[in-house]
Amino acid sequence: MSLIGKFVDKLLTRGSITLLMPGKAPQTLGKGGGKHLTVRFTDRRVAFDIATNPRLKLGEAYMDGRLIIEDGTILDLLELVTGANRWQGQGQETLPEAVPEEQLQAGAAQRGASL
Repeated sequence: MSLIGKFVDKLLTRGSITLLMPGKAPQTLGKGGGKHLTVRFTDRRVAFDIATNPRLKLGEAYMDGRLIIEDGTILDLLELVTGANRWQGQGQETLPEAVPEEQLQAGAAQRGASL
């Protein structure tokens, strides 16, 4: 199994993805039991790019036409990945209070700067 295959297989806790890469046999990854997608990489560099910076490179590869979702949409892919792994809280955490503008200006004045 390829490095990206191991990454995707570990990432998906439900559903599955069949990954088609140039010059390699198709790989079906994930635990199953949910949505199934087929994703094609059009060149060998896509997997490396996504592995190095998935938040940026996944979208870039899709927009450049180097990552093609053959039986679904980009939304389906994102739901499959983020639905399996919550990257952010589910609304139970509270966000820190915003710093009042007066406090920002006072801090800037102490440093001799202006906003």
